[in-house]
Amino acid sequence: KFLVNMSQGALGNTLNQLYKGRPYMSNSSVYALYNDAPPLLKYTQEYGHTKGVVLFDHSRGFWLSHSIPRFPSFPEKGYLYPSSGKVYGQTALCVTYQYAQLLRIVKQLVYLYPRIYNCSVPAVFSA
Repeated sequence: KFLVNMSQGALGNTLNQLYKGRPYMSNSSVYALYNDAPPLLKYTQEYGHTKGVVLFDHSRGFWLSHSIPRFPSFPEKGYLYPSSGKVYGQTALCVTYQYAQLLRIVKQLVYLYPRIYNCSVPAVFSA
């Protein structure tokens, strides 16, 4: 019913938790956007060839792993699906986790060596 480039689609609805809820402006959530080819920035081969989003509050969250260059957009921009997704958007896997799993996910991200281009880790989330 809804296409991937629409904010009402599966990816849009998932990421609207970041965009519409505006947790990036509060201390209620921790998030990281990473992509070796981030939006509005130059591509570099210095980081892992990995792309995704992690977003958690104090009870649960999700980890979205995908293949879409220049995605997702910065939180202030809202949901935008890039034209690069037409060719390179082969996969998107989103898994929901309980908050207790966040540290394990962060440890896995260390191995992936992602290029984090936007994030927020409020002090209330420090271990």
